[in-house]
Amino acid sequence: MARRPKPPPGQTSPLAWTARDPRGLLVAFLGSLLLSIGLFSLADGGFSWAAEPLLWIAPAVLSALFALFVWARTPVMAAGSDWFRYGASWVRTDRLRHIRLNTASRRPALRLEDSAGRDLELDVTRLAAHRDLNDLLLATLRRTTADLDLDPRTREFLGS
Repeated sequence: MARRPKPPPGQTSPLAWTARDPRGLLVAFLGSLLLSIGLFSLADGGFSWAAEPLLWIAPAVLSALFALFVWARTPVMAAGSDWFRYGASWVRTDRLRHIRLNTASRRPALRLEDSAGRDLELDVTRLAAHRDLNDLLLATLRRTTADLDLDPRTREFLGS
């Protein structure tokens, strides 16, 4: 497991969390490098540019910068006993005011809002890929939802 992330201000330590996957960094780098090679080849009318080692520096540096940008923007999820964070957004799971499952988009999302007005929208597919976080969040949500007015789709998703 990756380095433990910092909890939101005033909250307990995280019990489960995700890390940025280094494979994402590699995929972004290689994808942008291949795109750069293709564009250089189109502009040059062939692969003659590839014989010049200095011309490889520009696509390599640009690809590395792009990959770091994409990797740094990958949201990290973390959960404590009574809070959940997705990227920069977080909510108190013991003080939820509103829970809705949005299936209108291509990827289903769970929208959570707490009594302090903090809210986050969580990609359900991404959450499901991390069993510890998924189990921890769903168990907390099932305890919390007893007094909340949930639509049938959200209630079915939570299994409550």
